[in-house]
Amino acid sequence: MDKITYGLEEVYVHPIVYDRKTKVYTYGEPIEWPSAVSVTLPKNGSIKKIYADNGIWYTIEANQGYTGGNFVFYSIPEDIETKIMGKLKVNGVIVEDSNTVTKECCVTAKFKGDESDKRIVLYRCKFDRSEVTAKTKEEEIEAQQYTIPVEVMPRENDGIVKASARLLDAPDIYNNWNDTIFEPPVPDIISFKSAVNSDGSAYVMDKTQNTFELKSDKADDKVSVSLGNGNLTAEIKNGESECPGGVITYQSGENNITVTVKHTPTSTENVYTFKVTYTASSS
Repeated sequence: MDKITYGLEEVYVHPIVYDRKTKVYTYGEPIEWPSAVSVTLPKNGSIKKIYADNGIWYTIEANQGYTGGNFVFYSIPEDIETKIMGKLKVNGVIVEDSNTVTKECCVTAKFKGDESDKRIVLYRCKFDRSEVTAKTKEEEIEAQQYTIPVEVMPRENDGIVKASARLLDAPDIYNNWNDTIFEPPVPDIISFKSAVNSDGSAYVMDKTQNTFELKSDKADDKVSVSLGNGNLTAEIKNGESECPGGVITYQSGENNITVTVKHTPTSTENVYTFKVTYTASSS
């Protein structure tokens, strides 16, 4: 793990289009932005502490991305001005008018570290206009910098703000970072557990195990589903019968249990099927 991070390079800006009907982002061809100097991204959000019983009882964290940030460069490429900043090119002249609106984009970059480099992606950014500055030439020439304000916002479909990768951890993804925007997989089911059976044990069901022989004197079972993300919901059925709250009433013999995990923002879902054979205890 790096003790220090220094250096900013390989900054690329990717135009984005968001289809609110399908809730899918599409990324355009990356635009290289050379001459990067630095980036500063103050967080947008806070942690609220709830006190009870003379102590911190619960904390609530609000993550709204990063606000009031700045990228600093020594130049602004023409493609950035026209494709991202919204300026027009007319007869070879770059024109900014009062109706100029910057476009949302995705930014990828590389941070240098003392042990390994790290690539980052900021999924949903919006740059603002830079200030216009110039300075007369003196005895020593000092190159002028452009400070570009930027807001980094959560994506509309899933709330994701940024991601990062190191070469040793994910070499294939790392090496294609600027060409293919990394899409995090939809968070999936973590565990699916039945309640206690007659001998006091519980079954933990996952994607690699889906057959269970349940012998219990309790026909009613409480099933808990642990999900990895607040955008997920789970629907449990025994055959065609819905099981509100995960409460299942087993029928004698084989029961086909389905767990449908839905990702609300993207309208995608995964379905898992478990076969549980219920045999009433003879005692």
